[in-house]
Amino acid sequence: MTKKDRKLRCKEILNNNPIGYFVIGSDKKFLIETFENHPNWNEKIGVGGRSIFIDRDNFKGRCFWIIRVDGSVVSISYLSSISGVGIKPIDKIKKACRSAITPEINKFRFDNVDYGITRCDVSGVVLTRNNINIDHYDLTFIDMFNLWIKDKDINYISSKIKKENQIYNFTQKGLYWEFRTFHNKHCKLRAVTSEVNQILLRNGKKMTEY
Repeated sequence: MTKKDRKLRCKEILNNNPIGYFVIGSDKKFLIETFENHPNWNEKIGVGGRSIFIDRDNFKGRCFWIIRVDGSVVSISYLSSISGVGIKPIDKIKKACRSAITPEINKFRFDNVDYGITRCDVSGVVLTRNNINIDHYDLTFIDMFNLWIKDKDINYISSKIKKENQIYNFTQKGLYWEFRTFHNKHCKLRAVTSEVNQILLRNGKKMTEY
């Protein structure tokens, strides 16, 4: 998806729904993917995100807002998110690392989840295509990432990352496989419902859906 296409879809979501509307489903996932590129994403998300809704900004225009798990709210610009200007090197690396493990997440889902039959590992609720998230446990993704990045040259690794269609990827295969191998060695995955995932957000997880 080009930047132009992404801007158009964000604008459509923002303008085609009423003030006070809570974004759900594929639109919510799309916005999360977009917002994660915001240069101040970590500050915006704070202790973790719960919901996205549409309201007025300080100039009476329309704007997206995030409700954090602690109940606080913050506005976020889709234009700043799409441009990504000023994103920190460490955040670029996190995004590239998430991209690197996407095949592992997809493989786990394919191998372990039979929609309509498999149950959430925490709540026991039957999993469907609409309510499933893949969760890291024992070590969260961020805990594992912090172990991997410790003592590494952040600026060097950041220089080995490229962005294409809002996705950050390692340009050096050695880094790609190093992180993917480290992830598989240190992380456990489980299939949970979106509701359970929201509860886990309170334990320090970010607004990330797989």
